[in-house]
Amino acid sequence: MSEVIDGKLRELYGSLFSLTDPINIESGLRSGALVSHSADSGIHYEESNFRLMYVGRDLNGWEPLTGNNVDELVENVLTNGRTKRFLSDAVHSPQYRDENTNELLYSINKSRFWQICKEVMNRAGEIENWAEKIVWSNVYKVTYQRGRRGAHWDLVCETFEPCLEILRYELEVFKPNHVVFVTGTDYFLPRDLGISFRPVFSLEHDPVDFDVISKGIYTDNSGHKIKMVAVNRPEITKGTNTEKADKIMEAFNS
Repeated sequence: MSEVIDGKLRELYGSLFSLTDPINIESGLRSGALVSHSADSGIHYEESNFRLMYVGRDLNGWEPLTGNNVDELVENVLTNGRTKRFLSDAVHSPQYRDENTNELLYSINKSRFWQICKEVMNRAGEIENWAEKIVWSNVYKVTYQRGRRGAHWDLVCETFEPCLEILRYELEVFKPNHVVFVTGTDYFLPRDLGISFRPVFSLEHDPVDFDVISKGIYTDNSGHKIKMVAVNRPEITKGTNTEKADKIMEAFNS
């Protein structure tokens, strides 16, 4: 990223990390129980004609935030390179094992979240190096570490506005042609907020069907138009990955 882009993201993440964690008031969002990451593109993204941004809800299970102050947290989030490495691993080394026991910790090949993305890229004619041709982001940029989900909606409410600003800026930076929000209705239309991401991104309210819950076209500040689809979470096992990918492509094409 350029210094201008990097500077803007530093400002946006600085505002996010300056908020107060609803559980850990004294440490704010510097709590060691929190996890964060920034969006990034795969190394072949610029070669893609489809230009997909794949957006989850939040990041659960990664390493906790580190840093003694806001500046250190921002630096660690924006420079660690984990997202780009993960997208490369999804293509070339899709299984994550414990270094000491060789226990399988996570498999891209068994993840419905990632296999649906792979099926979409296959239908777009970009199956080769598929994950290295996308941008991966999340709606909420900070979450509790695994096992600390009890007050999660408090954190969602606290961080809604700065997360929205970061997500909107990511669209300006990466300029995708297509976005899939793999969020489900509870995160895409947060029940406790009275506000949602839906009208901001010009998405229809009425569900298209069980899988595709919203779709629309968003125009960024430069006039670039982006086709967007929001879908139910893949752990809702009704239908196969290929059927879900078909419905996503149908929504884009309509």
